[in-house]
Amino acid sequence: MKDGVLELKATRLRKNEGKSKLDPYLPINYHAGAVHAKHQIAITKAYPEYIVSGEFKAPIAAGTWPAFWLTAVNGWPPETDILEFKGDQVNWQNTFITPKDVTTIKKSIPDADQQWHSYAAVLQRLDEEKTLITYYIDGEKMGAHDSNFTNKPLWLIVNLQMEGSSGPNGPEQETSYYARKITVKRVKAAQ
Repeated sequence: MKDGVLELKATRLRKNEGKSKLDPYLPINYHAGAVHAKHQIAITKAYPEYIVSGEFKAPIAAGTWPAFWLTAVNGWPPETDILEFKGDQVNWQNTFITPKDVTTIKKSIPDADQQWHSYAAVLQRLDEEKTLITYYIDGEKMGAHDSNFTNKPLWLIVNLQMEGSSGPNGPEQETSYYARKITVKRVKAAQ
């Protein structure tokens, strides 16, 4: 952290550190940064709405995979990706109900690595099972997905992965991902 900006770095390894422990057992080519919030996000009757937002400068080079997302505390899915670039200038806003039941909104942001952009999701309880997730980029509504996230605790994560879903052969030089003004607002139910 410096002057209110979080910098996550990915550094290419110069020696073999083996492979990941999970399928598809990819070679470990980088050390990279990740942080998660201690507070769990749970859409409940008591707290029926959360607004999760932040401003980011995200790398978009081949082999870079920055994300700002919520994922299940207990198992997987659910998952919602508020920001996810996979080695190019297209941001993916995904809602995973199951591994095969995924809804995605894509938007090209050619200067994502040069300019600050805001990314947000508003999660609103609809009933005991359903939550509506509305996605925004730079204050503009991108779309909304129905989900089954009610009463399922979630972790908030900001991370910089490399290669994997963003393609092989990531950058040789150190790569940075910048975040600021990350905010989680929860709305208490009216009594």
